[in-house]
Amino acid sequence: MTRVQPILLAVEASTRAPSCAVLAGGRVFERTAPAKPVEDLAGLITQTLADAGVGLADVGQLVVGVGPGSYMGVRAAVSTANALSFAAGLPITGVVSTDALAVLAAPERASITVGLHAGRGRVFVARYARAGDRLERDALPVLLSEEEWLAERAGGAASVVIVDEGMPPDATPGDGGAAEPERHPLLASGVLRVYVEQPHLLVSSEMAGAVPILPPATIGAGR
Repeated sequence: MTRVQPILLAVEASTRAPSCAVLAGGRVFERTAPAKPVEDLAGLITQTLADAGVGLADVGQLVVGVGPGSYMGVRAAVSTANALSFAAGLPITGVVSTDALAVLAAPERASITVGLHAGRGRVFVARYARAGDRLERDALPVLLSEEEWLAERAGGAASVVIVDEGMPPDATPGDGGAAEPERHPLLASGVLRVYVEQPHLLVSSEMAGAVPILPPATIGAGR
């Protein structure tokens, strides 16, 4: 008997462009709001559900990006997802946001370093290695100064370096000999892919209560 995939709703707001994605009937419906504040997440979710032709009552699982990233964005995403979980009685699962960027931007690559803009001259960094079809993270993301980030990049620690689109130019290597990093958007569709394809990376599984946010020392003060 074929197992039917429940409808999934994902929210990600760790960077300057909050996004929402719905997986329904094997299709992903996604919207981003680069010019809107995170306070409009509820409207973004409503629009994305409408695009998919479903309502909140049809959703079977909530998935939310829990950072690291924008402190305000992470709080807004987690609070909104928790409110929906409570109102609709839905299970909720957290995804580390660098994991979402890694699965979107670096399929099949053997060694990956992901950087997310942290503001104040700092970068959130996570390192990955592929083992078969699994993407393994060596530890939770760490907060590096721009100088530490540049030194690591110049050392060629990974075969591919991925950064989010919001990373400012002065936080990327200059004349150190390292190749320019690839820039990709951090999207809620990546959060969905971690849930479906890389469940071993999940922060919490089938959890109906609050999603644990990463420790404040990891998230930092944000932007």
